[in-house]
Amino acid sequence: MRRAFALMLLAAALPAGPLAAKQAASEPPETSIPFVAHHGILDWKVADRTTLYIQSRDHKWYRATVFSDCRNLSFATKIGFDTGAYDAFDRTSTIIAEGQRCPVESVVASGPPPKTAK
Repeated sequence: MRRAFALMLLAAALPAGPLAAKQAASEPPETSIPFVAHHGILDWKVADRTTLYIQSRDHKWYRATVFSDCRNLSFATKIGFDTGAYDAFDRTSTIIAEGQRCPVESVVASGPPPKTAK
Protein backbone atom coordinates (compact mmCIF):
# COMPACT_ATOMS: atom_id res chain seq x y z
CA MET A 1 0.00 0.00 0.00
CA ARG A 2 2.81 2.42 0.88
CA ARG A 3 4.56 1.59 -2.38
CA ALA A 4 1.44 2.35 -4.42
CA PHE A 5 0.99 5.66 -2.59
CA ALA A 6 4.64 6.57 -3.19
CA LEU A 7 4.27 5.78 -6.90
CA MET A 8 1.18 7.98 -7.13
CA LEU A 9 3.05 10.87 -5.50
CA LEU A 10 5.98 10.38 -7.85
CA ALA A 11 3.71 10.33 -10.91
CA ALA A 12 1.96 13.52 -9.77
CA ALA A 13 5.30 15.28 -9.33
CA LEU A 14 6.58 14.42 -12.81
CA PRO A 15 5.90 16.86 -15.69
CA ALA A 16 3.02 16.04 -17.98
CA GLY A 17 5.41 15.04 -20.74
CA PRO A 18 6.69 16.50 -24.00
CA LEU A 19 3.43 18.29 -24.77
CA ALA A 20 3.53 20.30 -21.53
CA ALA A 21 7.20 21.15 -22.07
CA LYS A 22 6.49 22.32 -25.62
CA GLN A 23 3.58 24.52 -24.46
CA ALA A 24 5.67 26.07 -21.68
CA ALA A 25 8.55 26.75 -24.09
CA SER A 26 6.27 28.50 -26.61
CA GLU A 27 4.92 31.01 -24.07
CA PRO A 28 7.16 34.03 -23.46
CA PRO A 29 8.41 34.36 -19.88
CA GLU A 30 6.89 36.81 -17.43
CA THR A 31 8.75 40.10 -17.16
CA SER A 32 8.40 43.58 -15.67
CA ILE A 33 8.78 47.20 -16.74
CA PRO A 34 11.08 49.07 -14.30
CA PHE A 35 10.94 52.69 -13.12
CA VAL A 36 7.26 53.28 -13.89
CA ALA A 37 7.09 56.24 -11.50
CA HIS A 38 10.14 57.78 -13.18
CA HIS A 39 8.85 57.99 -16.76
CA GLY A 40 9.33 54.26 -17.35
CA ILE A 41 6.31 54.07 -19.67
CA LEU A 42 6.34 56.09 -22.89
CA ASP A 43 3.19 54.91 -24.67
CA TRP A 44 0.34 52.42 -24.58
CA LYS A 45 -2.16 51.02 -27.07
CA VAL A 46 -5.35 49.13 -26.27
CA ALA A 47 -5.84 45.89 -28.21
CA ASP A 48 -9.15 44.85 -26.62
CA ARG A 49 -10.88 44.78 -23.24
CA THR A 50 -8.31 42.37 -21.78
CA THR A 51 -5.06 43.32 -23.56
CA LEU A 52 -2.88 46.42 -23.44
CA TYR A 53 0.42 47.00 -25.26
CA ILE A 54 2.87 49.13 -23.29
CA GLN A 55 6.05 50.78 -24.58
CA SER A 56 8.82 51.30 -22.03
CA ARG A 57 11.26 54.18 -22.01
CA ASP A 58 13.84 52.03 -23.80
CA HIS A 59 11.31 51.68 -26.66
CA LYS A 60 10.59 47.99 -26.02
CA TRP A 61 7.00 46.77 -26.24
CA TYR A 62 5.22 44.57 -23.71
CA ARG A 63 1.80 42.90 -23.73
CA ALA A 64 -0.19 43.12 -20.50
CA THR A 65 -3.24 40.92 -20.02
CA VAL A 66 -5.79 41.51 -17.27
CA PHE A 67 -7.64 38.79 -15.36
CA SER A 68 -11.12 39.59 -16.62
CA ASP A 69 -13.04 41.94 -18.86
CA CYS A 70 -11.94 45.54 -18.24
CA ARG A 71 -14.91 47.41 -19.78
CA ASN A 72 -13.38 50.87 -19.52
CA LEU A 73 -10.11 49.87 -21.19
CA SER A 74 -11.43 50.03 -24.74
CA PHE A 75 -12.42 53.72 -24.53
CA ALA A 76 -9.99 55.05 -21.93
CA THR A 77 -8.28 58.35 -22.77
CA LYS A 78 -5.97 58.07 -19.79
CA ILE A 79 -4.67 55.06 -17.90
CA GLY A 80 -2.98 54.66 -14.54
CA PHE A 81 -0.46 52.02 -13.59
CA ASP A 82 -0.57 50.99 -9.91
CA THR A 83 2.62 49.09 -9.09
CA GLY A 84 2.00 48.86 -5.35
CA ALA A 85 5.10 49.16 -3.20
CA TYR A 86 7.51 48.54 -6.08
CA ASP A 87 8.38 50.82 -8.97
CA ALA A 88 7.99 48.06 -11.57
CA PHE A 89 4.93 47.12 -13.60
CA ASP A 90 4.45 43.35 -13.51
CA ARG A 91 1.76 40.73 -12.98
CA THR A 92 1.14 41.96 -9.44
CA SER A 93 0.23 45.44 -10.70
CA THR A 94 -3.12 47.00 -11.57
CA ILE A 95 -4.25 49.02 -14.58
CA ILE A 96 -6.68 51.82 -13.78
CA ALA A 97 -8.85 52.68 -16.79
CA GLU A 98 -11.34 55.53 -16.30
CA GLY A 99 -11.65 54.65 -12.61
CA GLN A 100 -11.99 50.88 -13.11
CA ARG A 101 -9.25 48.82 -11.43
CA CYS A 102 -8.14 45.89 -13.60
CA PRO A 103 -5.66 43.46 -11.95
CA VAL A 104 -2.90 42.31 -14.29
CA GLU A 105 -2.59 38.60 -15.01
CA SER A 106 0.49 38.62 -17.24
CA VAL A 107 3.20 40.92 -18.61
CA VAL A 108 5.39 39.55 -21.40
CA ALA A 109 7.82 41.04 -23.90
CA SER A 110 6.16 41.63 -27.26
CA GLY A 111 6.52 43.24 -30.61
CA PRO A 112 4.65 46.48 -31.32
CA PRO A 113 0.87 46.33 -31.26
CA PRO A 114 -0.81 45.04 -34.39
CA LYS A 115 -1.97 47.68 -36.86
CA THR A 116 -5.72 48.31 -36.79
CA ALA A 117 -7.79 48.93 -39.90
CA LYS A 118 -9.43 52.34 -39.96
